[in-house]
Amino acid sequence: MNIYLITCKCPLGDGYVGKTKDIYERTKHHRYNLSNTNSKEYNMPAYKHFRKCGMTKDDIFLQTIDFIPRKTGETDQEFRTRTGETEEEWMAMLKVTCNTNFGKIRKEKASQKKQ
Repeated sequence: MNIYLITCKCPLGDGYVGKTKDIYERTKHHRYNLSNTNSKEYNMPAYKHFRKCGMTKDDIFLQTIDFIPRKTGETDQEFRTRTGETEEEWMAMLKVTCNTNFGKIRKEKASQKKQ
């Protein structure tokens, strides 16, 4: 699993940290959501922030900052938990704020699925 960083063009040099198995596909996904008004995620806080700072889809680059290999015998849930924890550690270490509302929304969606 790749942990990646998208660096914002804003003067603060803020960024967004995420995780993905496929950097190429995830890059396409972020570019689409940033620029396509028909996207369900177009109005998500990070994309609004990126647009406010003048970013376009051509400014979206995912830089791999960590790679987490799957451990032998690790369950899907254990792997998701471990990679999620590593992603959050990177967010804290880099002090990114573009993730703030994204993380909250992810947790809300996860808790809704459990119900």
